[in-house]
Amino acid sequence: MAEHTAGYRSILIMPGISLYQNKRHPYWMARVWDAEQGRHAVQSTRMVSVPAARKAALKFARQRLTAQRQVPREYKFTSFSLEMLRRETIRSHKGERSIGSLKAMRWCIEKPNWGLVDQFGDRDVREISTADFVKYMDYLEIEKPNWTPSTKNLVMATFRNCLKVARDTGAIDAIPETPRRKEKDNPRPFFKFEPIVAKGDDELQRLLTAARHMVLDRRIVRWLPVTDEFPDILEFISLSFIRPITDWPPSTGPFSNLVQVRP
Repeated sequence: MAEHTAGYRSILIMPGISLYQNKRHPYWMARVWDAEQGRHAVQSTRMVSVPAARKAALKFARQRLTAQRQVPREYKFTSFSLEMLRRETIRSHKGERSIGSLKAMRWCIEKPNWGLVDQFGDRDVREISTADFVKYMDYLEIEKPNWTPSTKNLVMATFRNCLKVARDTGAIDAIPETPRRKEKDNPRPFFKFEPIVAKGDDELQRLLTAARHMVLDRRIVRWLPVTDEFPDILEFISLSFIRPITDWPPSTGPFSNLVQVRP
């Protein structure tokens, strides 16, 4: 496919490889997309005819592909993400990490398309920078616009945990900065209940009724089953005005596996 503009011609050979010519110069230029560098590599074909220039461009593309430095397996992001999951699995078996947290991290790492392995898997951890993380979060803003701040923080924490393994094993000296984005959070301050409102408008009772139905239906939320204690815990934190996200459940102890619920 050829494109013509005033004083300029271009021909697409295949995605990522094209020819272009400035009419003031006789030779065709080869342009090849370098995914690792995030920019085009350009070189003169020193050819005037299109067929000869096409062959030269394909040769240039093959040379670029061959010349790309192969990342040793032990430095790939994938290796450290798998090691992190292995360590967290051991912690889960010891009771130091909830099974829900482990599954959430695995979700962040293994999810197709946007997951950390899909985005960083073959990258050299020694070359991953703050700019790479910011670019990734920008991508998630577009792909997952309805995500809550807590979900974004989960992805960030999982990313950092993978790089912590790289740091602890000596592959990198320090973890790149992972700046948090300013998020507007507007949580419900409390549930209105009788006698503050009429019995038919009692929001707390509607919440507890829904929780009891979840128990009867054996619902699973964030990989954890909703148990009989769930309605009681909801009533307790609502009437005592505990903030569920920050104060409850505790990170360790008998209630550490309870489902977190935002009021």
